[in-house]
Amino acid sequence: MPEIGDEWVHLPVKAITLFKEGSLRTLPLSDAGDIQAVRGKLKSNNEWATQKFLFKISAGWTMAKAKAWVRDHKEEHSASDTYRTAESQRGFALHEFGGDAVTLVGYASTLNTPIKSVFGIEVIKPGAWAKTLQENDAAMLWAHDRTRPLARVSAGNLRLSENSYGLYVEADLTPDTTWARDAISVVKSGIINAMSVGFTVVKFRPGKDASGEQISELTELRLHEVSPVVFPGDVGTSIHEGIPGAVHGPNRALSLLAAIQKQAELELKLSTTRCRSRAIHS
Repeated sequence: MPEIGDEWVHLPVKAITLFKEGSLRTLPLSDAGDIQAVRGKLKSNNEWATQKFLFKISAGWTMAKAKAWVRDHKEEHSASDTYRTAESQRGFALHEFGGDAVTLVGYASTLNTPIKSVFGIEVIKPGAWAKTLQENDAAMLWAHDRTRPLARVSAGNLRLSENSYGLYVEADLTPDTTWARDAISVVKSGIINAMSVGFTVVKFRPGKDASGEQISELTELRLHEVSPVVFPGDVGTSIHEGIPGAVHGPNRALSLLAAIQKQAELELKLSTTRCRSRAIHS
């Protein structure tokens, strides 16, 4: 049923229970991003459909205005498997919605690495991300741009963890927006191969490096976002296409090796299952 949230007017088109779990995606329908559609795959026929429309209150949208817009545009954005992007609205061309997800993996930050910042030399210590990973709903943004989100923890398409090397990232990107397609393209081609983080320092302590120079040891951080970037502050970071759940390697070569090993393990498990099945039925 229609409702007004903290930032958006919500106008449902179909019940959320009709959609496949994990298939819902949010798409901008206007240049300013004040009108968005939540679309996903229907359980009944596996086709894409609109679940609801969102209208940004700060842009002047009210329930009455939103309902009027939906009456005028509902068929345009709901009846087919296509949607109109900001670019296509100007050019009157339809763009196909959806596509297979591409998983990008890598490290957004490393541990025990001296990093020069405007605050001096900082070192992120082990465990600094532990609390925030349990409490905060971090996002992946395109080059730190809040208007271009790529994935989010609460959406189920961003997975973050801390290991002995650093802050490990797995993000499932679908080519539903222009910036997501750009991100997939430049990461797969190797043009962008690093990441950066947006965070707030919660706790730190003064320390010294091996040469005796003063440093800040960051012991607790609040993570806001991770971003693929061209020029990282931490040169130990990485991002590339990978396989979800593979053993976490600090670079592309090790991650690819882990992916190959995981695939071999899966094939061996499948082969073993088949052999057992044959033995039972023979």
